[in-house]
Amino acid sequence: MQPLSPLATAALVGVGGVLFLVVFAVAFSYVYRRHRVFRRGLRGTGRVLEVRATRVMERRSVTERPTVRVVVATAAVPGGVLTDQKLPAGEYQPGQEVPVVQDPRDPRRLYVDRPDLERPGFLVGAMATGLVIFPLVLVRGLVLVLAGG
Repeated sequence: MQPLSPLATAALVGVGGVLFLVVFAVAFSYVYRRHRVFRRGLRGTGRVLEVRATRVMERRSVTERPTVRVVVATAAVPGGVLTDQKLPAGEYQPGQEVPVVQDPRDPRRLYVDRPDLERPGFLVGAMATGLVIFPLVLVRGLVLVLAGG
């Protein structure tokens, strides 16, 4: 089997790097928007309409402790919203009033106000730093590969 030429190697690394960067940017966008809601969102109360067990595919592993997802109704969304959070099992029951935080621009982006379950703020900053540094490292690596060194 022949080794790849420098140009083919650069193309392969470049395509892989760009794909990684796109996926990382989407993940950062999700984490940043969620972090922003917890920092600047509207706080209030909501009522739990339904408690659903978290599916195995949504959990980080099969051995993770049991978690649930809840449907919460507020004045802005009386029909309820399925929160995008994994909450500890057994802490929430239908009819229970819970503190909530929601995006002022999108009332359907709603979370149970549990900052202790959220990612730390430094993670958002670390991801932002990665978004700046990774393209620079990728370009430098491609230049070195194409220069033959």
